[in-house]
Amino acid sequence: EVRVQDDGGDAITGIIPYADKLIITTPTAIHIGYLGPSDSIGVRQLTKNKIGFLHMKAVDYVTIGDRRVLMGVTRDGIYSYSGGEELQPIIGNWLQVEPSGINLGRLHQAVACYWPSQELFLFAFPSVNSEINDRLGVMDVKNKRIFVWRHTDGINALSVVADINGRDYVLVGTATGLIETIVRGGTDDGRTVTGYF
Repeated sequence: EVRVQDDGGDAITGIIPYADKLIITTPTAIHIGYLGPSDSIGVRQLTKNKIGFLHMKAVDYVTIGDRRVLMGVTRDGIYSYSGGEELQPIIGNWLQVEPSGINLGRLHQAVACYWPSQELFLFAFPSVNSEINDRLGVMDVKNKRIFVWRHTDGINALSVVADINGRDYVLVGTATGLIETIVRGGTDDGRTVTGYF
């Protein structure tokens, strides 16, 4: 047993394998865990920027060029971790994604996934007055663009799957109990918000 706590005493929000380490995250810190002999775990906190991933369901492995990084939702925006001493901002301010703002009190319910064949990082989050994840951010990692779609039913889960022919697509689990698919990106109604990072 080992205690992992950040300065605020926040709960652990994820334990994610990364190379030969464990990334242990809280909302305000990233801790690096090392497995030792006899199942012991050594832990040290990375404290440079006081940002952590809000939940492991909102983090995924993403390929950027020839690097594999962890990318996910933080209270400040979308950040990545590539093995250094701190998280790096991809989008460092939520207003770059949703100009009207987001519901920070419900951001812990965000979900995300990476769609490798399309090089898209998808993340669902609540807009400023919403209690559900009513926005879907679609980040084109290769071309450094982002689109935001509205989703009135709310998104509780995102997952990339492949059919028997090897064609992959995204499954969207809604708050109303539906499973929807995203096969190719487009616009929702011609009023998509597009941003660049």
